[in-house]
Amino acid sequence: MLFITQFYDSGQTYTESILSSVAGVIGMIPDGLVLLTSISLTVGVIKMASKRVIIQKLSGIELLACVDVLCLDKTGTITDGSMDVIDVINLDKRINIDNIVRGLVVTDGNATDKAIIKYFGTDTTLKEIERLPFSSSRKYSMVEFENGIFAIGALEYLVDQKLEDYDILKDYLSHGYRILTLVSCDEKFSKATNKVLGFIILKDNIRNNAKETLEYFAKQDVIVKIISGDNPVTVSNLLKQLEIKDYDKYISGTDLPDDYNELKKVINNYTIFGRVTPYQKQQIVKALKEQAMVGYMGDGVNDVLALKEADCGIALASGINAARSVAEVVLTETDFSVLPLIVDEGRRVVNNIERVASMYLIKTVYSFFISITCILLSHEYPFYPVQLSLISAICVGLPSFFLAIEPNYTKVEKGFLLKVFRNALPSAICVWLNTLFLIMISDIFNLDFDIFRLTVVAVTGYINLRLLYNISKPLTLIRKILVYTCFIAFYLLLIIFNKFLLVANINVFSIIFIIIIIAADIYIIDFLESLYDKFAQFYKKRSRVRSEKN
Repeated sequence: MLFITQFYDSGQTYTESILSSVAGVIGMIPDGLVLLTSISLTVGVIKMASKRVIIQKLSGIELLACVDVLCLDKTGTITDGSMDVIDVINLDKRINIDNIVRGLVVTDGNATDKAIIKYFGTDTTLKEIERLPFSSSRKYSMVEFENGIFAIGALEYLVDQKLEDYDILKDYLSHGYRILTLVSCDEKFSKATNKVLGFIILKDNIRNNAKETLEYFAKQDVIVKIISGDNPVTVSNLLKQLEIKDYDKYISGTDLPDDYNELKKVINNYTIFGRVTPYQKQQIVKALKEQAMVGYMGDGVNDVLALKEADCGIALASGINAARSVAEVVLTETDFSVLPLIVDEGRRVVNNIERVASMYLIKTVYSFFISITCILLSHEYPFYPVQLSLISAICVGLPSFFLAIEPNYTKVEKGFLLKVFRNALPSAICVWLNTLFLIMISDIFNLDFDIFRLTVVAVTGYINLRLLYNISKPLTLIRKILVYTCFIAFYLLLIIFNKFLLVANINVFSIIFIIIIIAADIYIIDFLESLYDKFAQFYKKRSRVRSEKN
């Protein structure tokens, strides 16, 4: 449509019509934005690789930067995953607990099994008849020997009691130790008839940097939730040792409501969720997702559902293949202290892209408006491609490249498009109004529009440079040099290469005309930005009300 109006209605030659049409089309394409985004994300991925972090999906680094809630397991995050048996409590002296435990655990098991084997050994005189392996949902394993049936696991899943019911365990619980329970079973497993034989006390080794990492997320307003298969009291006391806020807000999976709607109501009341099943982990993450961006870190088979459900899944390389395959981010070293580095890198990428995106989109918006105007008025398009190339290179491409690699670690807030168009839309509308004004003058006074091309290019360049100045605040020394260099380079090139750029020679009249329009544009843009701010506030308020109703 633009070419038809340029060739048949505006009186341009075939060559001029082609140039005008090309200028209109390429102006509407935010050329460089996709490339800049991809390069920024790729550079972030390469940086993370040097920190032994694998970004399996390019969006992973962006998602983690936007996370509002981070869900962690105790093992492998707060603790380093290694355990040691520090005590054994035998409640029935007639029974050889050591011999039974040796027969219950397996040599190729998890960290708990390895700690038990290290303490008790593997040699047992008991003959195994049948084995029920450990399950994340059952929370215990069971073996039938010739002399009876025994099970080992979480007390709450073996008998109708809690660890707090045993005075002998209070001191261990207060230190955050992990406690396994050994019970004897009748022919049929029953919590009512199972008999507690003793307890195995294990110590999780807390990471040296656990407190520092958790405090980092607290300062960044990222809510940390501990979702663990361990006893919630044990986890609570570990956090208490680290002096972490809200360590006393815990609940057991057995006390969580089964109804999903009820779960959503209580989910924010707790920091620690203990003794939870894989399905409960998934439901907790799902409920949190309805309120915020959720990241989940896990490594076991019991974490796969939650990893898939989370906005950003973080797996440990030491974990199972299934967990790694569904995660966006994989830590090749079992150390979650690297998470702040990933968050910072993601924030740098997202914040810088958000900052420079408006510089690309301003041209897209005003090119679209001007193209529609030229089609409706059958007027020649005011730009040639070479003029847009000058604006794109000096006012957008060159400065955006430097701004995109700067450090910027502020928290990413929601409303990406609202913030981007806050800068782009008022400036683009101002460019369109300038062009419409000059088109009207040329038509009313029957003037050749070519005498206004210098004004159009000069004023459009100024509006782009003004936007560059605003998004560069606060102005550091490097940013000042960048902004001033772009200002000087743009107008020098426009004056020196005016014939190449297909604009008229600059004179006193054109300088005065340009200054008058620029002075008016300052007030116009301020007015349009205030209107946009009012619209954005109304939109956010309406969205918040709609969210609360839902």
